[in-house]
Amino acid sequence: MDSYAIAPVLNAAASRDVSLPEMRIPLGGGDIARALGCVPENTYFDFSSVCPPDSGVAPADRTLSAGHQGITILAMGGANAITLGLHDGFLDYQREQFGVGDVIEVTTGPMRGNEYVWPKHDISRNLLGLTERDPSLRSRFNGGTFVPMYATRSVQHAAEVLGASTIVTPEQTTHFNSKIRVYRDAASFGYDVAPFAIAFNSREIEARLAELRERVAGMGARDPLFWIKFDSMAGGTGVRTYDPRRDNMTEVAGWVERAMSACDMTEETAIPFLIDLDVGHLPGVRRVLTNANVQGICGRESAYLTGVTFQNTTKDGRYLGGTMPKTEEQKRYAVDAQAFAAPVLEAAWRQGYRGYAGVDIILCEMEDGTTNGFPIEMNGRINASTSLLAMAHWLEDRTGRNDVAAVNHLEFFRPMKTFSEFSAGFNDLLFRGEQTDHTGIIPIVMKMDPEGNINGVKTITLAPTQDAMNRLENRFAERVASLQP
Repeated sequence: MDSYAIAPVLNAAASRDVSLPEMRIPLGGGDIARALGCVPENTYFDFSSVCPPDSGVAPADRTLSAGHQGITILAMGGANAITLGLHDGFLDYQREQFGVGDVIEVTTGPMRGNEYVWPKHDISRNLLGLTERDPSLRSRFNGGTFVPMYATRSVQHAAEVLGASTIVTPEQTTHFNSKIRVYRDAASFGYDVAPFAIAFNSREIEARLAELRERVAGMGARDPLFWIKFDSMAGGTGVRTYDPRRDNMTEVAGWVERAMSACDMTEETAIPFLIDLDVGHLPGVRRVLTNANVQGICGRESAYLTGVTFQNTTKDGRYLGGTMPKTEEQKRYAVDAQAFAAPVLEAAWRQGYRGYAGVDIILCEMEDGTTNGFPIEMNGRINASTSLLAMAHWLEDRTGRNDVAAVNHLEFFRPMKTFSEFSAGFNDLLFRGEQTDHTGIIPIVMKMDPEGNINGVKTITLAPTQDAMNRLENRFAERVASLQP
């Protein structure tokens, strides 16, 4: 065992031959709560990534920290969602279209700016402040279960003060969001894992990288490309590529410093780094087929597979959005990805994890014509693909349609002051149930400037065909462009 603190790995039986039951989540938080053995009405979700710098996990992507993304699904099916302040009208739209239930806003009005920092914007601290101002609220949490994005010590403390509990401990949160753990688990049950090294602080990166370069050269890897990754960091901002032909360690050091600063980390609070060879450069790999995110729940009785999304990322790994499998080829890839992810998910369940999860699998075509899957990480939390998957299941239950669904990001150069202004500007493109034939754009994250105006949006698009999806997205982009000054 290496010298940094993680929860102990149980010696659970692990096998590549794992078959897990499948579960759909059309009622979002309600379905997830029931799979966890919780009563939805006594379950409290949040999608906040504001974490103490020494929590062992790092958000980096502060623009999502207000938790808007989870509101669309986490307060469905009788469950509750906790969030910082929302734009007026945003929650009304969610309730009208999707039956969103109890949402507890712990601050008044929209938070200003896209950067949320600890401890000012820590949802659990703000929740305690709210219950101190209104003691009548305290009793509603007694005996409840908190299922946060990250169960930090701050969240655990708030739950205990309110007579509730968290679904996992802070130590488990760190452990089950660890890329290093996934690589070790996968290797233990015979998976091919990209050659990797571990740096326990930024000062070790150069030496570990040099050792890894020597090792892969001995394997016959030509023109290798490497990844340097914080052990746990959300949003794809905690990873970068390293090409020995063009990059240097000064650039790497600058990237590390910026990423740590964004999370208020120091060398004393920093999490380890995983350095690995890009799987597309492994000897024996003919080509990379796709980057799949296999969704699942580690519940009370079992681990369950809930679906697959395909991730769109930049060359440097930043998450841009995702899509549901639609073509026959994509459906085959989804089946393959689930088969490779199932043992990773079950191993986490056997080790004691309880909660939602997404396992990233890189599917490759090998030189011998076979398909191989390389586990990259497991996000032990509600993640960016969860809303997309739940919305697709929700729509299928209501219409019988197996729609195309996608997540996208857009920025506005002329900020809008209110959600009503946004809604009016895009009214003919927004999803409005039967009124729009269950087709349209669903805003799930409203991004704000320092004055509290909307200057960007993250959306889910639902459409019956790929052509309809393309038309919608093109019209949406054109409308954004037409509104620019």
